Parts: sequence; C-alpha cells; structure tokens
Amino acid sequence: MRRKDLVKWIGWRNIHQMLMSLPKDSRETDIISSMIESLESEGLTGFMGFKEPELQGLPSFVKRYQTVVSKIPQLMEDIESYMLDKDPEIVPTKFWRDGRAQKSADVISFCDYAYSYRNWASAGYYATLPWVGKEGSFAMVSFQFDEGKLYVWGRVARETIRNVTTDSWKRILDGLSDFKAFLLTQKQEEENVIDVVDLSDKLDRSTEYVAVDIRKEFPFEMFLTREPNKTVKELADYLLNILLLFRRENAYSPKEKEGEEPEQEDLGHLIKEE
Repeated sequence: MRRKDLVKWIGWRNIHQMLMSLPKDSRETDIISSMIESLESEGLTGFMGFKEPELQGLPSFVKRYQTVVSKIPQLMEDIESYMLDKDPEIVPTKFWRDGRAQKSADVISFCDYAYSYRNWASAGYYATLPWVGKEGSFAMVSFQFDEGKLYVWGRVARETIRNVTTDSWKRILDGLSDFKAFLLTQKQEEENVIDVVDLSDKLDRSTEYVAVDIRKEFPFEMFLTREPNKTVKELADYLLNILLLFRRENAYSPKEKEGEEPEQEDLGHLIKEE
C-alpha cells in the first residue's frame, strides 16, 4: 500500500463524534474537553438535540423580531427623505446584512445602511479588504441585533486617510467629540485613537492602517423607543454632520469615472412591497 493511501480526509463532525465516544474520564481532560467545546461553539458537530431553554418563548421572539426588521426600512426611508431635503447630492451607497445561507434557516444579526455624496468614491465599506484596495468615505447607520445596539459611524479609507491634513483631522474629531475614533489595520484589527496627535503619530509610523472609523453607539431601548420624529431627525443629523465634515475637510476621494453610479445592494426581504 502506498503511503498516500494511508491518509484520508475526515470531517470535523466525525472528529466530534470520535471525541464524544471516548470514556468520560478522557473527555474531561483539559485538551479533549477544550477541543469538544471549540467544535460545539463553532457548530462543527452533528445534531445534538435541543435544550428546553433554547425553545422557550420562541413564538414571542419570532413575532417581535419580524416587527423590528419590518420597521427598520421604514425608519431608514424617513431618514433618507430628511437628508435629501437638506442636500439632494447625498445618496445611499450600500446596504449589507448577514444571514444569507441558502440551505438553512437564518436570522440576520446585523444590517448596515451607508451614505455618501454622489460624486464620491463609494467603495469604503469594502475598502479595508485586501482584494478591494479602493478609496471611499461614507456615513452609516448599523443595527447590531446580537448586541442590542445601534451604531452611527463614519469611515475614511485607504490613502485618503493620509491625504487629510492634521488640522483637518483635528476639526473632524472636534466636530464629532462625542464619538470614539479607531484605526483599522489590514488584518481587520482595531486600535483606539486617543486624540489627533495620537492619530497623526500612528499614521506617520505605520503604513498598515487602511481606515479611520469614528463611531457612536446607542442601546436599542434607549434610542429607538422615543418619539418617532425625534429618532429620525437625530439619526439623520448625525449622518449629515459626518458627511459635511468629511466634505469640508476633503476627507474623501472623487469617483474615478465620470457618471459612475454608486454601488447599491438589493434590500431583499427587509423591504416591504407596496
């Protein structure tokens, strides 16, 4: 028998079954128990049955979840209308969500709505990915359902972050003083930014940074349960302020091609048909 015939592929599910078939004393050793726990946390197992707490209150959860995801597009449509009344050059550039599995039931854990000006490069949402490598600045509202939080944030990406002067970065950070700033690396790791001196120093010392993110977070219950018009106005004003600061301080790159339309994503099942 050839040596390569002695080697065969085995799936993680099979490995989990093999580990679970070991005697209890063996399964409880640090190495084996850690391996079992890792496989189960990543879903790399066969069917392990349901636990009663996992199924408790499920009908109520589904109804509440459906209500929430149906109201979010309504909220964002009102926000877009508000912003367009203030400045018709603002356009939606990206909608994104997770939960697109084709062979299993899924629930989205987040959805993001990004905006920029019509003449801006709009690849910023993906600009940090190494196979994209394009410029792009935007302002965004992000609904993080698994955290129960709403984020308002702006991003300046790629070489644009180094083309912005220190004075301009200072005015941007001062104008968004209640936001937190981060530098994003090529490895998708975040580093806190203390102030404009810290930002400039880090950008001067390293070329590994691919974006500056400026974010503010709100608990769902605190922000979304207020009077509807107040919620719309405050969110829209945050987005407008970010975009206006970026435009005033030249924290963006223009589109490469004249007449290029912003990339947009189908809103899918989150949009209710009229």
